[in-house]
Amino acid sequence: MYTSINYGSSSWLLPFVNSLGDLIYYDDNIKGIQYVSSHQSRLKKGKKGKNRSWWALDEDILDGMSEDEFAEFMQRVNDEVASKKTIYLTKCNGSKLAHPSWKKLLKTLSKTNVIELKGGDISPVPIPPIPRPWLPLPPNPVNPPWLDDPDGDSDFNCVPGIPGGPCRPVLLVIPEVDCRLLENSDYSFNFDKYSDYNPWNCDEHHEWYPEYDDGDEVHEEIHEAWGKMRHCFCHILESAIAHAASCLERTNGEMNRTIIVQMSQNGIDMGLLDHPCYKCFKDAIAKLDRMWRRHPDNETGVELLLQIINNK
Repeated sequence: MYTSINYGSSSWLLPFVNSLGDLIYYDDNIKGIQYVSSHQSRLKKGKKGKNRSWWALDEDILDGMSEDEFAEFMQRVNDEVASKKTIYLTKCNGSKLAHPSWKKLLKTLSKTNVIELKGGDISPVPIPPIPRPWLPLPPNPVNPPWLDDPDGDSDFNCVPGIPGGPCRPVLLVIPEVDCRLLENSDYSFNFDKYSDYNPWNCDEHHEWYPEYDDGDEVHEEIHEAWGKMRHCFCHILESAIAHAASCLERTNGEMNRTIIVQMSQNGIDMGLLDHPCYKCFKDAIAKLDRMWRRHPDNETGVELLLQIINNK
């Protein structure tokens, strides 16, 4: 249990980590540096979550630190006992920095991923209208709390429903959709436009069926929901990998470094995390992560997060 402190509208890190389903251990905001310590919720039976540490601060706050303050911040991140550490640098413009090497030094810390976000203040962005399969009511999506640029462009791409414009730092993937309604929308699976490296290597696995007990009262709902999503579930994941690989290649590893899969609790309960295509999806992201960690101009890899949405 924790006490939430009101830091104002700019303090988006705590609700963001909360939306991922993490158990919050501690949070604070000192001199413009947001910090959250959390434990990742168990995603499936026999699989433990990870202790995670998160920071968020504007680029000019980092750049304005004295050498002693920066050394203290480095030491704090380094000493944190966590399986995964993430530092979000916001309002990045990459110009006229007094200490341009400090971001690179942060990236050398063990188990630490540094993500640079460009633009103005952090604010929720709307999710594109994507048909969902669950009945009787669709799940309530959790809006990813990333920023809107001054020109109105959001800071994320979404599959399906990739908005127009260039690649973004964050890729949101929504695999639970009504395939029939999706076919009647403007979205299409156009793999030909992605000519870059694509690590996807998987069959569609239409023979897969969800997990449920024979006596479960909701098995008809589960059967109907899977029937609506089964013919495009794998295509969505493959399209996301193709898009991420293309964006990473075209931006020298700067965009689509954070990939969020948004899935309902019903989908997790029915076993979608164990679907062969989802396993191929994770393997493909792991390949991208290894490739970009070895890249001479990019010391960070590709991070995969699961965002659980409410459909109860």
